[in-house]
Amino acid sequence: MDCIDCHNRPAHVYLPPDVAVDQGFVAGRLDPSLPYLKRQAVEVLSARYDTTPQALSSIDKGLNEYYQTNYKDVYSEKQAAIKGAVTEVQRIFQTYFFPEMKTDWQTHPNNIGHLYFSGCFRCHDGEHVSSTGKVITNNCNVCHTLIYDSLNPAASVKTGPFQHPVDLGSLADRKCESCHKANKPFQHPVNLGDISMFQCVECHSLKK
Repeated sequence: MDCIDCHNRPAHVYLPPDVAVDQGFVAGRLDPSLPYLKRQAVEVLSARYDTTPQALSSIDKGLNEYYQTNYKDVYSEKQAAIKGAVTEVQRIFQTYFFPEMKTDWQTHPNNIGHLYFSGCFRCHDGEHVSSTGKVITNNCNVCHTLIYDSLNPAASVKTGPFQHPVDLGSLADRKCESCHKANKPFQHPVNLGDISMFQCVECHSLKK
């Protein structure tokens, strides 16, 4: 292995939309009092555009129309904040998205971690075996110390192996990326309608 097997983006990092927007909030360039600004900013950044001018125009139109239609009082009272949001989201687009070159965060994956891309799991998947039979582990605890939720963490901190917040049943041995796609909510491979009230185990029983 070499350093760049994982550290493959030492420069020219292309941030995903939600990360770039979060940084805009932290830097004070986006006003958190604007309703659903993060959601709307990520939405206009994630749309498909053929050219940068088209994208900049659509960002301006999309954010202004959203507040004008859904939050008339906010639109009239916070024009400066909305204008600042448009400017910042346009800046984010021009920094990380290049439609004419067909280049953005999805075409240039960052292999550090495993939040948006396979990253570590390209090797740490429990399936890579050496000629001597040694397996590269996929045990989360090798790299992470997992702290379980508690009503009083200071008095009763518990650590242990990773536990998915939803009972996955027979799907527990699947790779994370089989369900979790970068920058997208979970979507069942079969269109089952609204299944948000169910847990996986209700259909995917451990019994075989």
